[in-house]
Amino acid sequence: MRKKIVDNILYHVISIFMSFLGRLPESAGNMTADFIGSAWFAFDKKHRKISCANIKNAYGIEKNDTQIKILARKVFKNTARMLFEHTRFHRMNPEKFSLIRLIGGKSVQLMIALRSFALIRAKPVHLILVGCSRSAEKSFWHAC
Repeated sequence: MRKKIVDNILYHVISIFMSFLGRLPESAGNMTADFIGSAWFAFDKKHRKISCANIKNAYGIEKNDTQIKILARKVFKNTARMLFEHTRFHRMNPEKFSLIRLIGGKSVQLMIALRSFALIRAKPVHLILVGCSRSAEKSFWHAC
């Protein structure tokens, strides 16, 4: 019973904190996230090394150590920004929110096609949403 009360209190504290973060203007949230990401990068030596090693493994000799460190810092900043972006989703008005407008019509068509493909195969299809330029999207559709 006591654990349930503590869990309930903790849930409400986190919920209020997330609500506060979601009310920050986007520019203030981005600045705060960048500060948190930079501080995290500076103080978390273990994960900084892991991130740099992963980037070095991905790029090989294409990037030097300075470029790898810059990219790793951006990864930490981006991860911190995801917290603030997540809190903004709770403020979105469902009537005004349009997935098609947000990610583009052809991307939605691709998701529908993948869903149909998954239903035919009776196996899940894992989908990763990424941003891309219109020219890359056109290249993809011409390749299909």
